[in-house]
Amino acid sequence: AYAYLFKSHIFFFTIYTIIESNKNEAQEFLNAYLSPGLVSLALIFLISLLAQFIVSYRYYDRQYEKRLSVKKRLIMVSLCSIALFLKGSFFPSVAYSTLKYYHNELEQLNDKRVTKNGYFQNVSTAEDSLVQTVVLVIGESTTRNHMGLYGYYRNTNPLLEKRKDNLLLYNNVITPHTHTIEALDKVLLLDDNSDIGVKYNQTIIQLFNAAGYTTYWLSNQGEIGVYETATRRISKTSDYDSFPNAPSFDDILLPQLQNALNSKSPKKLIILHLSGTHIAYANRYPKEFNRFTDTPSTLFPHNLSYETINQYDNAVLYNDYILDQVIERIEQQNTPSVMLYLSDHGEDVFETIDAFGHTETKGTKPMFDIPFMLWMSDSVKENRADIVYELDRKYLSTDLIHTMADLSNLRFSKYDSTRSIVHPAFIERDRLILKNFLHQKQKYEDVFE
Repeated sequence: AYAYLFKSHIFFFTIYTIIESNKNEAQEFLNAYLSPGLVSLALIFLISLLAQFIVSYRYYDRQYEKRLSVKKRLIMVSLCSIALFLKGSFFPSVAYSTLKYYHNELEQLNDKRVTKNGYFQNVSTAEDSLVQTVVLVIGESTTRNHMGLYGYYRNTNPLLEKRKDNLLLYNNVITPHTHTIEALDKVLLLDDNSDIGVKYNQTIIQLFNAAGYTTYWLSNQGEIGVYETATRRISKTSDYDSFPNAPSFDDILLPQLQNALNSKSPKKLIILHLSGTHIAYANRYPKEFNRFTDTPSTLFPHNLSYETINQYDNAVLYNDYILDQVIERIEQQNTPSVMLYLSDHGEDVFETIDAFGHTETKGTKPMFDIPFMLWMSDSVKENRADIVYELDRKYLSTDLIHTMADLSNLRFSKYDSTRSIVHPAFIERDRLILKNFLHQKQKYEDVFE
């Protein structure tokens, strides 16, 4: 199905994502991509598999009768069929190496203790720091190319548009990966350390824990997949975390946000992890946000593209409402506050390819282009003359921890001012550094031209 849909082999990170996906994500993915061609492919494959099994069952060597049960023969034939279908031993070898790597990661985590403050020591806060509340909103599958704030032809951000004078919209921020797990595994950590024990003791949450903040992780995404996800490992060190029991719209997080804002803690870090505009797009918004129903503009004019683009834009419209509500609730506290919104990765919805979704094997520019939006209360803006607002700076979201530290006036031993987008000393890193992150060969200069 993957080869049919994305015209590509299955790679390491694809299998890794499957391992860490939950039941609901899998169902929505299949529903979104189910087509007559895919059903036909599945039927042909199953019929051929059944035929091979019948042949092997009738003509197997008698001497193996006691050694191989029917179940084992079926497994053997199934694996052989899959291997042949995916051109030889490629898939089994990648699957085996991926599972081995994942198992080794789990073993390393069991051997290393992930602590509340991690490896952050001697974290200091500027004496004149006023910031009491820091809210980080992590979007999902939202490309800035479909946001009216960033020049999209549809007004998908009517509420945030009214706040535009108080928002800082960064125009050249990209993500290192086009899948949630791989992206956040770098965005929320200090370094992508090969030592798993070190890696998960250097998270944004642990930094703020060490600085004396009360930390919250409020998620509208599943807690676990087949195993504990990387994101769950990161969230576990927060003082309070919350995950839904069933799929919900993102407004389920608003009462939890309000409770966190109302808490008596003098300093708070609140992370909201949205479902955002994730596949299936039609499931991301209530009926009253089904406002884009006309024929959209696209290079690929057909019924599927029209319907899908409309659904995605409606999901972006609902995301606009959620972000507006988040800002409104923070404003009502009347305390020195900052809110930063970014998406884990983008999405290509019939923009540069005749398809929709995100895949790293054939990543396109919209899959890497993410919104990066900063809001600050008046009291913070008036007292942060040290912050530089150059909205066209080219920035990788992997450097988020340095920007978050800057906004909160935190300093730690590995803090690097050249990696903070709001610092005067900021230096644009070579965007081709993505070659070190991706497991494929393509002309990156074309993608990021």
